[in-house]
Amino acid sequence: MVTMASQTALADDNTQFTTQVNNHSSSTEEAASSDDLPSVTLDAITVEASSVSNSEDTDDYVYERASSATGLTLTSKETPQSVTTITNQQIEDQNLETVNDVIRNTPGISGAKIDGGRNSASARGFSIDQYKIDGQDVDFVSQWSSGESLASTAIYDRVEVVRGAAGLTTGSGQPSASINLVRKRADSRTPEATVTATADQYGKYGATLDASAPLSEDGDVRGRFIAEYQDGDTYIDREDKQLGLFYGVLDADISDDTTLSVGASYQDNVQNSTMWGALPAYFSDGSKAEWDVSKNASVDWVKWNSTNQTYFGTVTHDFNDDWSFELKGSHSENESKDKLFYLSGNTVDQYTGEGLSVYNGRYESERIQDNVQASVDGYFDAFGQTHEVRFGASYNKNDLTAYSYTATPNFGPIDNFLEWDGNYAEPEWSDKSLSTQLTTKETSLFASGRLQLADPLALILGTRVTDYEYEGVNFGTNIDVSHDAVWVPYVGVTYDIDDNHTLFASYTSIFEPQTEVDVNNNYLDPIDGDNYELGIKSSNDDGTVQGQFSVFRIKQNNLAQVDGNNTVIGVTPITEAYIEAEGATSTGIDVEVTGKITPEWQTSIGYTQFIAEDKYGDAVNTGYADRLLKLFTTYDMSNWVPGLTVGGGVNWSDDRYTLMTNPASSLEEKYTQDAVTLVNLMARYDVNEQLALQLNVDNLFDEQYVDSASFDQISYGDPLTVSGKITYKF
Repeated sequence: MVTMASQTALADDNTQFTTQVNNHSSSTEEAASSDDLPSVTLDAITVEASSVSNSEDTDDYVYERASSATGLTLTSKETPQSVTTITNQQIEDQNLETVNDVIRNTPGISGAKIDGGRNSASARGFSIDQYKIDGQDVDFVSQWSSGESLASTAIYDRVEVVRGAAGLTTGSGQPSASINLVRKRADSRTPEATVTATADQYGKYGATLDASAPLSEDGDVRGRFIAEYQDGDTYIDREDKQLGLFYGVLDADISDDTTLSVGASYQDNVQNSTMWGALPAYFSDGSKAEWDVSKNASVDWVKWNSTNQTYFGTVTHDFNDDWSFELKGSHSENESKDKLFYLSGNTVDQYTGEGLSVYNGRYESERIQDNVQASVDGYFDAFGQTHEVRFGASYNKNDLTAYSYTATPNFGPIDNFLEWDGNYAEPEWSDKSLSTQLTTKETSLFASGRLQLADPLALILGTRVTDYEYEGVNFGTNIDVSHDAVWVPYVGVTYDIDDNHTLFASYTSIFEPQTEVDVNNNYLDPIDGDNYELGIKSSNDDGTVQGQFSVFRIKQNNLAQVDGNNTVIGVTPITEAYIEAEGATSTGIDVEVTGKITPEWQTSIGYTQFIAEDKYGDAVNTGYADRLLKLFTTYDMSNWVPGLTVGGGVNWSDDRYTLMTNPASSLEEKYTQDAVTLVNLMARYDVNEQLALQLNVDNLFDEQYVDSASFDQISYGDPLTVSGKITYKF
């Protein structure tokens, strides 16, 4: 049990599962013949084949175990939902530098850039608002952006994504997807370090140091330190960004039965002259405005800065070979200090450049989050089979405090946006005043179990009971929302057709308190509904290639939808108003194949399509595509050129639209972005065992497209980007 001590909170589960089942198998066989326990022997063999606890320990795109769907340490085939893991190798191959980069390249998920400081994501027709770090809930979605989607992937081993509802592990949440970021740990018992340098053609450059070492002679205490710095210009005129990151973690084997992991991270984000809002969508004659992708509507004095710091810890204790206890917690402080400039309006005269007006904003916010979770995991025998259970409790608290400043002057038209160069005087700012003071508390009791009813048949049952409180003041409006003892059930079934194919089905209910408000600044009722999924999972004999196909149906009520062009009355900053969509449904399919087709050829491919509409048959969440294809593949060319790996991929999304008012006709119409195909390439050359050179080309054909349309304005997607990376290990 000693080796189990060095792993992460979620990686602990993987190693613990391997050790417990194997120990359980051997101890049980002393009291009974092997003929009495065929399933135990089979389980031990299955786990032995995939005991890797960190994805960075392999070069695979397949990661066998994830607990994000049920909390249980199940293989992908044992999990009755669509699960994707973006491993460390895929993050490196595709040069996915931020959490937002990962989201945009994950099968079944749509990502969108709202403006320079905010991003959004959607899956199966619904917004994604469930994020976790090491299995604990974190708030990445807020009216006050604090740079969370800019979080660097340098400190994460992998990203686990469960599509569909994940209420068993998250409590409240949308039936879209749950995204779990799994931190890197200090698991090396020998000193090792990696230095990486990066640069792109727009002037961005950076460096990362990742060093691990044992801190005791026997290696039972280990440390890891990661530091990253980035700086430089972007493809947008006059915009530049900096990032500074520090991460440290200590892992210790306190005894043969008890392990400890503690750590901290700090990320500082600086964004200068970045856009708040986007670009006007129309010319005054009613035609679509077309801008250079580098066009910047911001000014030189704008700063959109944020810091994110987190302290975390996990203690795991094994009572015996079958039962263990885990306690983990985290404390995070996210702050932002913004001086922003917004050009209001969606229409510009194509000859004079007139039509836009100025709005200045200055804000400070602090969000403090505390998370604690305790759980007991174990195995027991009954009716000749081995079963797994897990139960526990969690507590999450989120305090948000925000201040606003008044600008003098604040409003006014600009002369000519066609010749806009960002030269606009900074206003005088008043003393700050309290705008928002909100507290969210969520307390949950949960239990789940995998009951092996027969050798091929397993039943996964779970339940979660949650108390939810949301109270405080938001721009003068008193908020007091609470929901007591909300029950979220989970039922799943898996049936092994043979060693390579498993049928699955699952059901869970939906509960999601909403933070969207109507035109009168009243919060909408909670979302409720049901989530069903049915499918098959397959793999080759050695598990190096895995596939999954599923059909799903989601029904929910009270889903927030944008209320046309209406904004919330009397609220600063400008905020879109929402209405409740009754009887919203989403029905579709998910297909994914991942792994090594041959020892040299590795691929990840996923296709999703769905129909999401309200009870009247009108489409919902139309700003995101309802058909997605994401493909990335690499091939080891070492048989021809030693050390060379080449790869590439395609991200395709179908057309999508947003309702906007045409200035010429004054009628609401669909502002449509046609289907988008983005082609990406990569090549890596290993000079020797220590030194590697890598080149990535994103959006090879420099396709210009509208990434998102909101507040009657448009944001373009990233243009052709060429980036290089040098990695040295020692």
